Amino acid sequence: MSLPTVDFLGIGAQRAGTTWLYRCLRRHPQLHLPGTKELHYFDRLAGLGPRFTKVRSVWSGLFGRGAAEREWRQRVGWTFEKTVRGRISMATGWELLREVSYLLPGKKNDAWYRRQFAAGAGRLKGEITPAYALLDDAGVRHVTRLFPDVKVIFLLREPLSRALSQWQMLSRASRGPGLGPPADLSRFFASAHVTARNDYLRTIDTWGMHVPKERFFIGWYDDTLADPEGMLRRVMTFLGVDPDEPRVLAEARKRDHHPAGVKPEVPPEMRREMARASRPGIAALAERFGGHAVGWLERCDAILAGGDADG
Repeated sequence: MSLPTVDFLGIGAQRAGTTWLYRCLRRHPQLHLPGTKELHYFDRLAGLGPRFTKVRSVWSGLFGRGAAEREWRQRVGWTFEKTVRGRISMATGWELLREVSYLLPGKKNDAWYRRQFAAGAGRLKGEITPAYALLDDAGVRHVTRLFPDVKVIFLLREPLSRALSQWQMLSRASRGPGLGPPADLSRFFASAHVTARNDYLRTIDTWGMHVPKERFFIGWYDDTLADPEGMLRRVMTFLGVDPDEPRVLAEARKRDHHPAGVKPEVPPEMRREMARASRPGIAALAERFGGHAVGWLERCDAILAGGDADG
């Protein structure tokens, strides 16, 4: 019996609408995505991701002081909070079990990964794990050796607002009060957790060496907010399924996919520091893609000039 093939992967970016995309695509009868959004196979279980994403044992996960251990505890805490409050769905219970089970004994190899899609017979199969944006050349090569015809979806969000959203997510996960002292945010923004996820061109170039342009969809978070149905139609057309599926379009219109929350207050000097660090990458994006990236560059320059501080 042959093992299932994965037809598409969503690789990020983190905090750029990937949960919204997952919920919508799950509604399409021609598509199959697992019951939990992020399988984290290639970056964690296969050992192909950056070092800071790995946790090697239950003991280190619970008591270790490294970045990987802190991140794992935050993920478990955040998932537990969502499960208890029922803020997203009962599927978060499975997410919690998954985070814990990944540290338990038992080999999880390529065959194990492919079996996660066994229920998708007759449909296009895929998953969305934003951390796959961080894979290096060897990691991407491993993916494309397994699935030579895989299609890739990469959504981009303005780097400053993406990083602040990431900070808020981790703050909620650790039950923190939101934005901490300025120095804490400054260190966070300069950390590998942020800089690697904001380096969109590195991700595009690394995956682009193995996935041709016709199988590499680059979308923009700005479009998911301004025209969610239009964005979903483009993604569905890219995947080769019915772009007018009413259940998907109805899901796209739900406002709870983008809760407003509390917008963090960032001191102007710190926002300028963040803009200064982000500008080279944003300028390179604007030069290559134009469009929304040009608007990002204009807002970045406005911040540096002491003007508009809204990223």
